[in-house]
Amino acid sequence: MAKKTSIRKVPPKIAGKLMFKSDSQCCVCQKKGDHIHHLAGRVSNDLDNLALLCYEHHNQASLTGTLSKKLSKEAIINYRDHHYKVIANKRQKALNAFRTPIFKLDEEILLTANKNAIIILEIAKIKEDFWEADWDNRAEILSNISKFSDHSNNRIAFEVFEFLEDITCQTRANMPYRMAIAIYFYILNFFPVFYYKKEKAKTMEIAHLAVHIGHNMAYDATIHLRNLAVAQVGLTVLKFMYRTAKQSEVPELIKMVNHAYDELERTLKRPERNDLENALELVKVFRNDLNEWDLAFPPLPKHLEDIVNIDCLK
Repeated sequence: MAKKTSIRKVPPKIAGKLMFKSDSQCCVCQKKGDHIHHLAGRVSNDLDNLALLCYEHHNQASLTGTLSKKLSKEAIINYRDHHYKVIANKRQKALNAFRTPIFKLDEEILLTANKNAIIILEIAKIKEDFWEADWDNRAEILSNISKFSDHSNNRIAFEVFEFLEDITCQTRANMPYRMAIAIYFYILNFFPVFYYKKEKAKTMEIAHLAVHIGHNMAYDATIHLRNLAVAQVGLTVLKFMYRTAKQSEVPELIKMVNHAYDELERTLKRPERNDLENALELVKVFRNDLNEWDLAFPPLPKHLEDIVNIDCLK
């Protein structure tokens, strides 16, 4: 009888798709997802054979030597498929905020609609080229979205931020520091202002994506990538959103940023890991700096500064 061969680890492109479909959450409990679990063993890296789980539920799904597992394959599939539907519905609801009824057509409205459609198609092409490339070439491909910054509005910004969120789902797949800096640059360039009340709901959807981007980057860079330079970029994204919320008096957004920090601090205190002390210290330094107006990185203790300087070269 032929022996089953174990496939290699999940390719970054597949892992990124799984992270995006799962919104980087465990499909069982919606905590941050840490482990990619093979449902039918390591015989296939197809998405149908994968589920994103947190540390606790991955342990329950992987128990051996007992009569039954605490978390069966069938249960995970049910959790996963339901979770995918919830995430898809949430994203559709976010997109619905941009579907404003048009009661009066004029040349300017038609021009904006046509321009948005052209730019969205161009961004789709950039996405396609981006995912076909490796990290060495992705920053240059991503730079093509810069040409749309002068024509940006909430609809274009939403498209850009969804793309950036998708990219940060691959932070743990060896994202280099220069890519993290590029993502931060485009967040600063494309984030709209909380100026028009009728546009607030749209701007909040983009703000939610921005906080998720910063949190994704900081979490995966500390827990998985172990790169404090990339982590500090994610933390600076969170600070930018916090500063924006204070300036525009949006308490909901302030609460969102604080929740992201609470989750980071909680998950960095894990008994199974004894190598996260520096990462936790970095998070606390950045959190203490939230109310400083400057977006420059805060001063770091010498040992953290040395680590960050080395990680910048990765």
